[in-house]
Amino acid sequence: MLHRNHGGLERNLEELPRVFHDAFNLVRCLGVRYIWVDSLCIVQDSSRSWGLNSRVMDLIYGNAVLTICAADGVDSSTGLRAMHPKEHDTPQISADCAPGCLSTGMSEDIFADREGAGWSLDLVNAPLQMLRELNRRALWVYSKCVPLYTARILTKQKDILAAFNGICNLMEKAMQAPFIFGLPSSHFDMALLWEPQSALERRVPKTDKERAEYGGMQFPSWSWCGWTSDALDLPRENKSEYKASMVDGCLPNVQEWLMKHTWIHWYIRDGHGNLRPLWHREKSKEDKSSEKRWKGYRARREHLVAEGHRRGRSGERLTGGVAQYDDQEERDVRVLRYDGDGGDFIFDDYGRLISERFANIKGKSFCSTLPENPYRVVMADYSSEPDKEFPDQPILQFWTWHTSLHLVPSENPGPKPGKGLCRYDIADEIGDWCGSLVLGEEWITKSQRSKHDFIAISEAKAFTKDECDIWTYYIPKEREQSEWDLYYVLLIERKDNMRWERVALGKAFRAAFANAEWKEIILG
Repeated sequence: MLHRNHGGLERNLEELPRVFHDAFNLVRCLGVRYIWVDSLCIVQDSSRSWGLNSRVMDLIYGNAVLTICAADGVDSSTGLRAMHPKEHDTPQISADCAPGCLSTGMSEDIFADREGAGWSLDLVNAPLQMLRELNRRALWVYSKCVPLYTARILTKQKDILAAFNGICNLMEKAMQAPFIFGLPSSHFDMALLWEPQSALERRVPKTDKERAEYGGMQFPSWSWCGWTSDALDLPRENKSEYKASMVDGCLPNVQEWLMKHTWIHWYIRDGHGNLRPLWHREKSKEDKSSEKRWKGYRARREHLVAEGHRRGRSGERLTGGVAQYDDQEERDVRVLRYDGDGGDFIFDDYGRLISERFANIKGKSFCSTLPENPYRVVMADYSSEPDKEFPDQPILQFWTWHTSLHLVPSENPGPKPGKGLCRYDIADEIGDWCGSLVLGEEWITKSQRSKHDFIAISEAKAFTKDECDIWTYYIPKEREQSEWDLYYVLLIERKDNMRWERVALGKAFRAAFANAEWKEIILG
């Protein structure tokens, strides 16, 4: 029912749950005149009202005098326990922080509870503490919010991103870049390195009711938002996170890793079916984090020449500094020629120096089409504000190395990865060990293939002991001497004739990709 007129709630007031009445009484006691209640203030059967309000949760709660979170109740009938002190004997944790000022604390145990609502992430104490770090290291805040959020339960699975929007908006302002299905475009290569804590399944509607609620909404396999689990069967734990064992090699200097150890030019299918780049150094803005090592891709050309590397090559030398070249067949590569010692700086649209391994690869225009856009690939300009009326499709398109490798059950005696997960070794064409990953047990049981498809997505520094307990000299180096000889790899599987989906993240020796094919990938 809709109660939009003055006094419209009065006739049904007694039907509202106890937690609402407790909240009303609390704000009256505090002398506050107005209260926002999500389920009352958002018209629940209006997709427009829902969409408009869910996008600005950071404004609603960020501008509130105070927020009320009934985090320790089983359901709405429990109410606010502090309003009924005679019904419980839980001691209040408090301390005098200044004359006449009493400070109370909140336990993270309450807010990490498996029954905690996903929406409570906009309210709870732990994320608010982390948000103070936004100006210093925004990516760090993001990496901590993802596991906190994915541990919570959503009433409707389709709300996975809507509930994340409030904090996402704050992080977008700090990173000065849009989020793409929950991943920051300013650190996109890094953001792809999330892993599950337990076996997950694809976030798709399962019933006719859910299909109606989704309204055609889809979530990508390459983002944590595209996966879910039956949370009631799990202990209180995170569903997805950026594990230290996976990303430790990147963390000493994230920006340096992004600039020196990644190469993919990421494009997404927009709401019109066109391919839009996720980053462009001339049009993008750089992350505002005060600690440089946490910044993302570079956005200003002056950095490139100042910190670049000269490569000797023949050709016309220009006077007066820097000029830019753009070849249709090499659309992502930019050559900045500097009048100096006869060398060239070669950078791409991310501001990355083109390494020797990629400098001689002939760039190719995108040619793979989709059934929804069957005739040709149309390129769109970069935009920092994706179209909300026609939202992006959950489809990435890019070029990278692709190869086929074997999967073998791991004999490493290390700890079990997580509920429903198992560690597998990656073996090359002749059966030699070349990498490791963690898989869902159900997926590998169903898979009947002897070889599987892998793509390289960035460079990794080293294996951990859990990944590689015995050094086999797959490459002619001692373990201690080997750095950046690995790729982060995605195990992928076919969704249809054109699209692939992510299955798992792992690491493999670059040498295992010696015979790999430079291939156009559509990842949904």
